[in-house]
Amino acid sequence: MPGDAFDELFDRDRLLGGLPAKRAGTVLFLIESRTARLVARSRQAMQRLVGREAAQRRELAYVEAFALGREPPRRPTVQDLERHAEEWAPLVARNPRVQAALARRMGERYRLARREVPGIRAALGLDDPQVAAAHLALYDQPLDSVYATRTTPRERLRWASARTATRVEGLSPFWTAYALTLTETVGSTIVALPIAVAAVGPLPAVGILVVLGLVNVLTVALMADALTRTRTMRFGDAYVGRVVTDLLGRTGAVVLTVGLVAICLLGMEADYIGVSSTLTSAFGVHELVWVVLMFAVELWYLRRGSIDATVTSALVVGAINILLILVLSGLAFAHLDPGNLSHVELPFVDGGGSDVTSLGLVFGVTFTAYFGHLSVSNCARVVLARDASGGSLLRGVVAAQLTAIVLYVVFVLAVTGAVSPGALADEAGTALAPLSDEAGTAVLALGGILVVLGMGMASIHSGLALFYLVQERLPARGPRVLILPRRGARILLESRGRGDRTRAVLTYVGLDRGSARFRIDVPPGRGTPGRGVEGTASGRWEPFARAPLEDLGAAGAELALTVLSATEHEARIELTSGMRLAYEGEWDTAGVGLTGVLESSEDEATTLAWIMRRPDAGIDEVAAHAEIDAAAAEARLDGLVGRGLLAERPRGNERRFAARAGWRRGGRLSPAVWDALKDGEEEPAPASPRLADGRAGAAGAWLRRVLSSDRGRVAAGVAPVVVVFAGAVWQSLAGEVSLAGVLSVLGVIVVALLAGVFPVLLNAAARNGGELLGWGYRVPAQRWVLVLVYVFSVGAVALHGAVLWDDLPRRVAAFAVVVLALVMTASMRRRGAFARRATIELRHDEDRGIASFRVLDAGRPASAGVVLDYADGRRVDARGTEGEIADFAGLRRATFTPAWNPDRRPAQLRVWAHRVTDEDESEPLAARLQRGDGAAPGAGRVAVDEDGVATVPVDGDGDVVTVVLAG
Repeated sequence: MPGDAFDELFDRDRLLGGLPAKRAGTVLFLIESRTARLVARSRQAMQRLVGREAAQRRELAYVEAFALGREPPRRPTVQDLERHAEEWAPLVARNPRVQAALARRMGERYRLARREVPGIRAALGLDDPQVAAAHLALYDQPLDSVYATRTTPRERLRWASARTATRVEGLSPFWTAYALTLTETVGSTIVALPIAVAAVGPLPAVGILVVLGLVNVLTVALMADALTRTRTMRFGDAYVGRVVTDLLGRTGAVVLTVGLVAICLLGMEADYIGVSSTLTSAFGVHELVWVVLMFAVELWYLRRGSIDATVTSALVVGAINILLILVLSGLAFAHLDPGNLSHVELPFVDGGGSDVTSLGLVFGVTFTAYFGHLSVSNCARVVLARDASGGSLLRGVVAAQLTAIVLYVVFVLAVTGAVSPGALADEAGTALAPLSDEAGTAVLALGGILVVLGMGMASIHSGLALFYLVQERLPARGPRVLILPRRGARILLESRGRGDRTRAVLTYVGLDRGSARFRIDVPPGRGTPGRGVEGTASGRWEPFARAPLEDLGAAGAELALTVLSATEHEARIELTSGMRLAYEGEWDTAGVGLTGVLESSEDEATTLAWIMRRPDAGIDEVAAHAEIDAAAAEARLDGLVGRGLLAERPRGNERRFAARAGWRRGGRLSPAVWDALKDGEEEPAPASPRLADGRAGAAGAWLRRVLSSDRGRVAAGVAPVVVVFAGAVWQSLAGEVSLAGVLSVLGVIVVALLAGVFPVLLNAAARNGGELLGWGYRVPAQRWVLVLVYVFSVGAVALHGAVLWDDLPRRVAAFAVVVLALVMTASMRRRGAFARRATIELRHDEDRGIASFRVLDAGRPASAGVVLDYADGRRVDARGTEGEIADFAGLRRATFTPAWNPDRRPAQLRVWAHRVTDEDESEPLAARLQRGDGAAPGAGRVAVDEDGVATVPVDGDGDVVTVVLAG
């Protein structure tokens, strides 16, 4: 073995050993940045209505902090570092001096309790005698000096909380789905149920609760089944809006967004009423005081930007709420009056009964109480990553809804049995005040905690959701400073106009005679071909202001970047654009740079450094240099190729390898996408003409300038919350709106649409065109079942508009929702949302080292002929619905010939070629797709989207599709 692999390039000992403190500072900064991003993502798990752009902006904030060399937006705690130790451990070089220096820096920055940090100890190698010896040599102190000798009570509490979080999030997939769905469904809305059912009586109310509960069990199952079948939820951003867009189109996404906004607005109004009325009953302070206090708390969270709702915190809060509900039920049962339970007052029964409008209150509040469908999307990404079949998800959400039925029935029987119907019917707030008159002040104490935890937190969640929704519609803020590794990451830009769908991709190419060179790729538009242009930016570069992209600038697209610094491996730029920005790829590594060396083992770094000094090298040459056999050399080279540090360049029948400086296989875009950007089919609509009036144009420019400022963005985001606050102030002064009345309107107008109609439409679209298998066909989703649920949901809204509601505004709103549901469904059907589609999936699981194919037709396995061509000339023929692919590294072409059922031929065929990374993310394979057998180069090439999916129409009994892998 050579003595120093890096002599001739740079001194590895000096890099990793001679300056350990400086290297440790760099690595610690990378560790903190990566951990901060992981923590930020986990705290978004239970947030409502956070779209892709809001998440992308948070991601950009961390990238920008890294580029500027400053602290991340939120510094991680030592508990965060311990919890995510496995994720940042690859950043630590296996060099005792650097490990010792890193332990020293971490011990100075954080209080490390030896027994509490097994993950950090393993990641840093602190139990290694060589690291201990290196620390003693460097600092003349034993390694144990990095540990805190004592822990404070506050620290012990934090470590206990961290252990609890680890155990909770380590629940099985079934219990995770069950707990998240149950705690999100059963909340403080339950305190309005006894008031809603008081007019009809307890026993009829129980019947309504059971029937509507079973309907919700079915719709939740339909939604879980639909999410299981979509690649977007399994590997995408886990936002239900993206799933709806992919399955039902833009119309469905718009209706969903409007519905979620309505839920937030009406839900916040109900939360203000519930919290203020309960606390007023408990403390005797006017409702206006509590409304103002709630508004102040919400403003604080809006300014902070997050409520830090992790899966653990959601489960803990939900568990406390359920426990409080059970205790309150026990207190109520202790004062049960059997005469109250026998009360029945139904319309049209025995020639009398209550007013028919009382049924509207019952159905509306019950719809709202059972609405936990958004929690299915929140937990689906977590559960499906651990059980891709969807069985745990489906069983968990169904069990949670059945449990909710039991809890609601128990609570309603307890409260209506303890409190007289008249006392409940006259209550405008919650059922806690009249229950406290019967069961004592303990009800208000416990109920106050329930309402504050449930409705108070829900109000903050809704306010943040509205805040982010407005933020997504605003112009981008001032310039951002970002790092672009050379071809290792890229910036995606998309126009904000509703009609204009201009998109572009910015990549750093490298240095050209000392100046940074960038590339802009723009897909084809209506009447314009796809274009790719490169430019050198020694200072400021505005590609949309000059040929050949000047038409984009004339249409309003804006992009300007200023190069702050650039090397062969990366460029640090200041980017200004009014378009939406997304950063794709790894930003804390830069190809064969410092971090790439630090991540490599000693043997890999030896080989890498030796190859970097040569044009290329073969397996035998590497084996001779490293003094190992050819098989071990090939395995080492394949590992470096797999991490993007080497590129394979075959020469004849020999495999040759060369250093790939600056390339990192961490992004989602592959070379196939660059081809697709030139051959894509999507056409943007013409841009809207600019205002001709000078004053109007000046006013618009001023408004954009104000809304792009930090203060203007905050003010616009807070505006919806201010509107709700104004309504709550009016309610507290006038007292003309009841909690049950608001929840009834919410349940009929919005929840019946989102929890009844949407699950049916999503399931129909996913079963006909989903890319993944569901959990068998255990969900009853026959056409007659879907039609029955659809008719029931739409019919319930129509019934309220025609019979159960007697005021004009609510009747108009109900009929408007009915028309919207019917028109929306017809539009989706006309646009092919429910058309039969087939999918061919070519998949490489990097973690397991397994490659496979699968063919689906309308969600069911379908047979296809498969021909696999390898680099060494081998050809393998196979047939089946799925199978493993041997020697994926040598595969060069996969040709699929599906055999369609002539009676039920699909309308479209999707080909999905992707890899699943070690982090369980999906990335497109470096491949191009062709219609036909691929014999003629470039013939029949089809466009591929950013996820590696190509869609082609089916026009024959068999469609031959070839996936040509990059060699």
